[in-house]
Amino acid sequence: MPRQRADGKVTDAAGYDTVPQVQAAGPLVVGVDGSRSATEAVRWAAAEARLRGLTVSLVAVPRWPARRHEPAPGTLLDGSAPVYLAAAAAVAGEVAPGIVVTRTVAHGRVAGVLREAGWEASMLVLGSHRRGPVTGTLLGSVGMTVMAGARCPVVVVAEPDPWTAPAAPGDPVVVGVGAGAAAAARFAFDEAQRRGAPVHAVHATRAVHPGTRAAVDRLLEECRRLHPTVEVVARVLRESPAAALTRLSATAQLVVVGARPGARPPGGSVHRAVVRHGRCPVVVVAQQRREQCCDPTGR
Repeated sequence: MPRQRADGKVTDAAGYDTVPQVQAAGPLVVGVDGSRSATEAVRWAAAEARLRGLTVSLVAVPRWPARRHEPAPGTLLDGSAPVYLAAAAAVAGEVAPGIVVTRTVAHGRVAGVLREAGWEASMLVLGSHRRGPVTGTLLGSVGMTVMAGARCPVVVVAEPDPWTAPAAPGDPVVVGVGAGAAAAARFAFDEAQRRGAPVHAVHATRAVHPGTRAAVDRLLEECRRLHPTVEVVARVLRESPAAALTRLSATAQLVVVGARPGARPPGGSVHRAVVRHGRCPVVVVAQQRREQCCDPTGR
């Protein structure tokens, strides 16, 4: 539950400040492995790059299978990397004609390469299979490792769900307002303003305490001030955070969740659960722990 310190700053229950991480105007880095989900990640990144006026950086990291003559399912081999990158670049050009797209074949551990690529990126964009981790895809241990140590927001884009209608322009940007939520809230408001969409800020908990709603409103106060034209719906739900955000993802164009940088929580953590089961793109935004950062507005 958000709290207000003696100095007036609003923090979450773990003591995380409301000051969000600084986002540089670097490229949108997309992990490419030739899978359908990676192609969806490229589509999303291209559309986002057009909204933000940024470039797209496509990165492929070949991995050799354990047995030389038996490639693992989904393994990206060295010779196929340029082919997959060319196909991904063509997809990006179709979605957003005129944007700048770069292609890189990098060697090393996949998670390490992507995390390093994210040091100067605006976002890291990864594809995932709808049902969870699959050997050889970016949502497995590689994707979780990237999210645990990324210095920029990480976007996870799943394959289209045949049972869920495509997002419409008026659908909301949903943000979970809980532990580590301040940076996520700032990101959500910024995205909503770019898209002309409302923000649905959700604080879900199994135990609602007196003052919870007021604390949530205080947490959102600065975001409302910086984005006065964004419509905001703040809700306090007596529900598991993961269950609430996953349910709401079915009618959202984006779900934004906070995460503590460097933490390796158990598989039941909120952001991991939403990433695995969400029905729209999910953005994981790391929260700064009691650090003084520059306000992205320059204040």
